[in-house]
Amino acid sequence: MSLHDQVERLGRSLLFAGSLMQKLGDALRARRTAWLVVRPSDLEQPLAQLDRLVQEIAAAAQARDALLEHIGRQLGLPTGSAADLDIGKLVAALPTALAAPLRRAATQATAQASKLRLEVAVGDRLLQFSRRAHEGFLQRLLHSSRQVGSGASGYRRDGRAVNGALVGDGNAAGNLIDGRL
Repeated sequence: MSLHDQVERLGRSLLFAGSLMQKLGDALRARRTAWLVVRPSDLEQPLAQLDRLVQEIAAAAQARDALLEHIGRQLGLPTGSAADLDIGKLVAALPTALAAPLRRAATQATAQASKLRLEVAVGDRLLQFSRRAHEGFLQRLLHSSRQVGSGASGYRRDGRAVNGALVGDGNAAGNLIDGRL
C-alpha cells in the first residue's frame, strides 16, 4: 500500500472516529434532555446503543494508532508509543498535498472530541447535582421522622392543628398532614 493510500486511510479513520464521537455526543445530549424534560419513552432506550458507540470509538482509535505508527515508520519518525507520534508530527513530515486533508480530518475529529468531553462533563455535573439533591432530601426526611412528638406542627385534612408532624425543621406551620400512607 502506498504512502498516499495509507494517509488517505488515516484521514478516513479520523473522520470516522469524529462521526462516531458526534453520534455518541448526540445520544448523550438526547438522554440528558430526556431526563430534564422527563420523557420516559426516551429514557427507555437501552444503554447498549451507547456502549456499542463507545466500543466502536475504541476500535477506531486502535486502528488509527496502528496506522499512524506504520506511516511514521515509513517516514522515519520515532514511533515508540502513541505519545511519541501524533498527527501534528506526521503532518509536518508529509508533503503539503497529503498533509492538508489529514490536517482537516484531524481538526474535525478534535472538535468532535471536545464537544463529547463537554457533554460528558455536563452529564456528570447533572448526576452529581441530582445525587446531592436526593441525599439532602433523604437526610431531611430521616431527620424529620425523628422529630415526631417534638412539637413540630402541621394541619390535618379537616384543618385542625396537629403537633408532632412529620416535617423538617420545626417551622412547619401550614403543612398538611394527610394521615394516609
